[in-house]
Amino acid sequence: MKYRRLALIVLASACIILRAQDDDDRNHKPPTEIPDFSNLDEYIYEPKSAVQLSFRHLGGAKTSFFGKGSILAPEAALPGDGPNLKRVYHDGEVDPDQRTAPVFDSAGNPVLDPVNKNPISEPVPPDGKTNIWKYSDNRQVNNNGENPSVPVGYIAFHSYSADVFTEKDQQQNGKSTSGLDLAVSHDMGKLFKGRLSWNLIAGLSVNDIEAKASGPVGSTVHIRTDYYSTFGQLVPVAPYDSSTADPATLIANQPGYTDPSTLSAKNAVMNTWKLKGAYYTFRVGPVITIPIGAKFHVDISAGPILVYAGTTYRVTSTFDPQSIEIGGTGELITEADSRAAYKFRTGLYADASLAYDLTDKTAFFAGAVWQTAQGYTQQVNSNTAAYAAKIDLANENGLRAGMSVRF
Repeated sequence: MKYRRLALIVLASACIILRAQDDDDRNHKPPTEIPDFSNLDEYIYEPKSAVQLSFRHLGGAKTSFFGKGSILAPEAALPGDGPNLKRVYHDGEVDPDQRTAPVFDSAGNPVLDPVNKNPISEPVPPDGKTNIWKYSDNRQVNNNGENPSVPVGYIAFHSYSADVFTEKDQQQNGKSTSGLDLAVSHDMGKLFKGRLSWNLIAGLSVNDIEAKASGPVGSTVHIRTDYYSTFGQLVPVAPYDSSTADPATLIANQPGYTDPSTLSAKNAVMNTWKLKGAYYTFRVGPVITIPIGAKFHVDISAGPILVYAGTTYRVTSTFDPQSIEIGGTGELITEADSRAAYKFRTGLYADASLAYDLTDKTAFFAGAVWQTAQGYTQQVNSNTAAYAAKIDLANENGLRAGMSVRF
């Protein structure tokens, strides 16, 4: 037991001595030296990509308009034969007779309504006349031989329609337009022992399509003329509406006879063709950079493009009845048709620009652009139109200017 205690005391003393020596060594150990980084090469970041924003001005797409159509009578179709039918014409209207007469009893006294005590009236017996009608032009009547195209004692009412055809294509150079161009490029390395560099660029631009033409077109005009007897009365001066006149002038309640006629006219119909829309150009290709001094360089690029075009084609035909010799009364008649179309087309582009490096990361540039793409034909088809427009997107050229930022 005595020896065990002695051993524990010796072991504890040894541990204390060793711990004291270890602390002493730590206190006398030299401090750790800081590594020297002065011999390392300096790292400089060089931008490899750039974004370009510019305005692009291009000559418009060339457009040709052609086709044929028809102008329908704007009024409802006339009813068949018979008296007292509502008939609406381009220069007037004839309605069923609305005349009434008071009812008398056997003693000759007016018969009164038992509720409101007003005299009772009933339609007059049919006599082939009407008191409800109107007309718009003095040339529709012939009171005293002043209008040889209308028989004396009659009034003429007209309905018009026309077949329209384009005698030759209407060609129009599209309006030049300005649009935005956005592109991103990436540095792909050096060429010819570092004398040149080349980038890969991808861009998107948008430009308008706008073309318009107008002019007279060939037409075949169809005229229906209904003649109503005036029973020898002088017709009041136009414009006349019998519903506002007292007393009303009476005319026949159905045509005495009808005269259908057809004639060819070159200036009776005026067409207006209008194409409006926009197209997006997606492009991708290489860019060769040729340095000129310390601040200037020339950029040349070429490659394929994909064009997405959206346009609305509208054709308006206007017929002037007063331009023809037969009939020739009433207001202008207009027929309009339109359709929209959306097309993808492929093509090529090329551009060249001179750039000035304002700083290491920004530059301004300006230059010429050219692109060519497939054209397309847009149609307007309806029951009154069979028109087409040919849009030519080939060989468009213009200018581009903007700035680029490298990052």
